Amino acid sequence: MSLPAPRRQLVVLGLVALLITIVPRTAQGQGPVLPRESTPHVDAMLEELERSYAAMDSVGFVALFTDDIVQHDVNRRVLIEGIDAWREQTETINAAHRAMTRVHHGRVLSGQWLIVEIEWTGTVIGAAVGAKEDRDYSYQGVGLLELADGRIRRQLIYSDYVTLAEQLGLGGPPR
Repeated sequence: MSLPAPRRQLVVLGLVALLITIVPRTAQGQGPVLPRESTPHVDAMLEELERSYAAMDSVGFVALFTDDIVQHDVNRRVLIEGIDAWREQTETINAAHRAMTRVHHGRVLSGQWLIVEIEWTGTVIGAAVGAKEDRDYSYQGVGLLELADGRIRRQLIYSDYVTLAEQLGLGGPPR
């Protein structure tokens, strides 16, 4: 079921307003802004997502997404469509890391949409970013996840990519 155009526009405007509020606060390390409002099923799915991500278990991680997944990392301008492409991307990311975590702090569920505050930390293999030594990182962002049949159909990520790039030695913000 899709929303009529005027209602869809209101939902989009509401999400944009929420992102404008959340992203700067989480990017500045001010902690979760959102409450933890979801369902036990959604909480369990997020816990499994965190577990499989930290274990670098690409099979378990990708199983939490639908076959027609659309993964859009907005700040990095990366769009991935389909489960096979998502699995390949996940394996590439895993191969570049020694360790990594993804923690979902605040969350709000509205219909089939879940808004989550996410914190990523990890150690990337130096050679993967052209460095002599491994690099640690920690950054935050917000995810808009569209759920379908208990899995993630669409994941839109808005993150503090500038902080990540600085920590990995890939440059800072444009001047």
